[in-house]
Amino acid sequence: MSTAASVTSELYWLSAGLLAMIDITALYCLSQSIASHRFREAKVSTTVVSILFWGGLWAALMANNYVWETVYSFVFSRTERWTMPVIIAVIYGLIGLGLWWAASKLPFNPVVSFAVLGGLVSLPNHLYAIYVKNVLDTPLLRNVSAASGIIFGIFEFTFYWIVILSIAVFARSISDWWTQGRQNLFNHMMRP
Repeated sequence: MSTAASVTSELYWLSAGLLAMIDITALYCLSQSIASHRFREAKVSTTVVSILFWGGLWAALMANNYVWETVYSFVFSRTERWTMPVIIAVIYGLIGLGLWWAASKLPFNPVVSFAVLGGLVSLPNHLYAIYVKNVLDTPLLRNVSAASGIIFGIFEFTFYWIVILSIAVFARSISDWWTQGRQNLFNHMMRP
């Protein structure tokens, strides 16, 4: 497949700036609305949401023929096209648990720590993709500089981890509400 379209460094720099503003705004709002104890209670849900999010994201990317033909077919084998989503889901589920643990131990706001550390997780991933897998030599990314790709990746991953944490805390809250409601119903039914 020949492609006329490719992304540029300028687009990546602009996207990085926009994501930075979104990340900062979202982090401010989340750090004000998610109490430290709610964050600590979301250990399991953060891990599960990490698995589902990253597995789903990679499955969607690998299933997209345009993305496959312009980027990933140059980086992965046909077998990896269908195994990478599972591998990434497991690895990033463990990373999500590790981020949760580290953010719980640091003396800073755990929500901010989680997201910032999550953004930094992109560094080894993107450095490997750029310098080992030569992802910037692919048709879609041939006009992207390493610097713009790396900086964009930090804000991209920060955004992803913000989404994951938001869903995880919300899911934990729904679970607590459901459990509490069932317990209240049971207690009401057992009254004489």
